[in-house]
Amino acid sequence: MVPRIEALNPMSTIIHEADMLKEKVGNEAGRIFRRYGDVITSRDEAKRLVNQFADESSDAFAKLSSEMDGLINREIIKTGESLLQEYQEKLLKFDESAKENELDFKTADMIKDKLKIMYENTSAWTSDDFALKTVDEYGQTTYEEETYYEKVGQEEEEIVVGSHQEKIGTKKVLVGTHKEWAGTRTVKNPKKKWWKIFTPSYIEENVYKTVEDYKDEDVYETVLDYKTIMRDVFEERTKRTEKFSVEKTLLQIGLTAKLNRTIDEAIDAAVELAGEQIETIKKQFMNLFGVLDAMIREKYKELKQYANDQEENEARMKENQKILSWLETCEQEISNAIDM
Repeated sequence: MVPRIEALNPMSTIIHEADMLKEKVGNEAGRIFRRYGDVITSRDEAKRLVNQFADESSDAFAKLSSEMDGLINREIIKTGESLLQEYQEKLLKFDESAKENELDFKTADMIKDKLKIMYENTSAWTSDDFALKTVDEYGQTTYEEETYYEKVGQEEEEIVVGSHQEKIGTKKVLVGTHKEWAGTRTVKNPKKKWWKIFTPSYIEENVYKTVEDYKDEDVYETVLDYKTIMRDVFEERTKRTEKFSVEKTLLQIGLTAKLNRTIDEAIDAAVELAGEQIETIKKQFMNLFGVLDAMIREKYKELKQYANDQEENEARMKENQKILSWLETCEQEISNAIDM
């Protein structure tokens, strides 16, 4: 391959500047994490963080796409056009009627389209659905249950407000005892002595029995007094409370990794297409310089033939001798033109 064309390789510059752009995007998108504590305990707050990161990433990626597009245009298209202009100038030295050629830079539009697709992918991150999925992916959710009672209505209820006594009858109540004569009985005479021969040995003794004394007494029972009130009716309820937490570091690592993957895909695709564009340009230049080479050699052959054919056309030879001399003198320049 012609050395000058082979030297057309701006890929190292593109890759280096693309890495710098990637770092810039990461730094811009990562600034929002500084505003939050180490642990986020609100799901809504975590979603806000994700949405802010997505907005920053989308904006930063839009800038990346624009700068990558400019970079590729600057490093590839302008370089190609510069060589093309130099080719046209050398071509016209030998043939003023030569038709100007243009290079095909359609691949540049493909690079724009590829970057646009990647930008649209990051724009999709700004949806609430993306934020919710991300929060659930990196956060932890637990639930606590609490039992309580809720008023659901009222119903009538009788309650005791006091009591009173009501007579239900009478009863016999023991109030004492008394003795009543029940007859006699024969017992030894305690006064009998052996020397009292006329004292009887036995005597009759009155017998008494104990009789209980009763009186009638009223019997009462306690009767409760009620009144009707309206009582509140409650039903048992269970309250389920969600407890959410997510470590900011985990969220930052996950989102940054996702952003880096998207950027890497975009840059890799753009760089790959840029490389293809370079090879396409090289082939186009090789074809152009091949035509130029053949044209120069044919012209040189033609002029040399005119110079050797003095008898056929002396006048024409003299005219062309000047050109032939110039060509011989500039043989090194021709060689350089061929070896672009």
